[in-house]
Amino acid sequence: MCNMMSMNSVISSIKRIPWVVFGIMVILGVVACGGGDGSSSDPIPNPPPTKNPAVEAIEQLWPTTVGDYLEQDLWSPINIYDAGVVLMLPLEYAFHIDNNASLQIQFHDFFERYLAEFDTGLDTNDLSRFQFYYVLARYLAYTQDSGWNSVQQELYSKLLADFNFVWLEEDTAQAGNAGTRVEIIQQKLNNIGNASPKYTRATIDLELFGFAIAGELAAMQRKDGQTLHVAVQEMLQLAYANFQQEVAYTSNGWLYQPGQWDDYVDYLYAGNTELSENLEPSPVPGIATDSSHSHRMPLWLLSLAKGFPEGSEEREYFEGLSEGFESQFMSVVYVPSSAEFSGPRMTNFMDGNNGIYRYRFHNNPELKLGYEPYNLSGTLLTGFYPFMYNTQLRQEYADLTFPLSDTTLQLYLGLGGTPDVERAFQLPDYYAEGYAQVYSLIASLMVD
Repeated sequence: MCNMMSMNSVISSIKRIPWVVFGIMVILGVVACGGGDGSSSDPIPNPPPTKNPAVEAIEQLWPTTVGDYLEQDLWSPINIYDAGVVLMLPLEYAFHIDNNASLQIQFHDFFERYLAEFDTGLDTNDLSRFQFYYVLARYLAYTQDSGWNSVQQELYSKLLADFNFVWLEEDTAQAGNAGTRVEIIQQKLNNIGNASPKYTRATIDLELFGFAIAGELAAMQRKDGQTLHVAVQEMLQLAYANFQQEVAYTSNGWLYQPGQWDDYVDYLYAGNTELSENLEPSPVPGIATDSSHSHRMPLWLLSLAKGFPEGSEEREYFEGLSEGFESQFMSVVYVPSSAEFSGPRMTNFMDGNNGIYRYRFHNNPELKLGYEPYNLSGTLLTGFYPFMYNTQLRQEYADLTFPLSDTTLQLYLGLGGTPDVERAFQLPDYYAEGYAQVYSLIASLMVD
């Protein structure tokens, strides 16, 4: 309540103050007292919070893109490999970036449907299955804190059982190696410099997925107070030994097993930069892995780091590898958008080499003969590179406009459209109908 001056004080004050100033004082006094009647004014309401434009755009696009995709049975053999890639960023958005309960329900329903067909629909291709398992492992990690329901608990048990079988019990043969998969990894480590062809001792994607999933499982088991499962512990130890031996440091960062693939058919033409009908092989000695398959490395490294206790030597090692990978990528692989080209690009190989990749590895006359320079750049809109949390790349995603220009779209399409119309993941639909835009918007929000 305002204190009122006596009449004499008011008159005395008026005599000493110019009339204009006095008028201003009266107006301010009225406002301060809540109006002419002396009553308190109601508090001024705060304006409604402004929603991030990227979040608003995701909300608009999600139902007809990710939402529709999650309603399909993506664990079928024709779709499971793709789903293991393009679901990872939406999962990150629903459970971490936006922490959106309604979007999380869609994933809960999706994995509940998957559980109902887990035993009968188990894909026999280990790579496809484990690429999908990696999304499942990340989903279980995000739901662990709130307490697993019966569906999630059973999914965890089935995942762990299959993980144990594949790595410790399943006998297999692979390019001159035989035994359990753990034994094959150990054979490759012991055979450094002696393999012929050289690619027979290269670490394959399945093995790297095994390492990463072991990291996720270890973090869950440790959080739950459990002793690490034998298969999980052994895979983590192998992963640490593997990276220590196979990483080759460069002036920009590091490369994984450079030269190990240079006699493999997909890499034999890397010395060429133009496609033709009768291209001659031109291998590049010491060539690094291609930038498309390498998109998984940023997230693999994060999973491996979390598989070891905080402050441990192993955890710090993998955290350091994350920084080195980012430096290598941004220094020699990444090409920023410019007046010449309206979107970000990548060289075809992690050492900056930009030659032909996978020449004639298919027999489809509707597709290009191979990947030309920068032709793997579409991976920037499908893969895990946003998990580098790089500021410059994040801004590229924020600045990317849709629909893409025809020149950008044609480069990002790689070899062309999706030849199999039965697949849920279709090109060029992915780029033209909103999913790639959702991906780009999510990537623009990813802050470490």
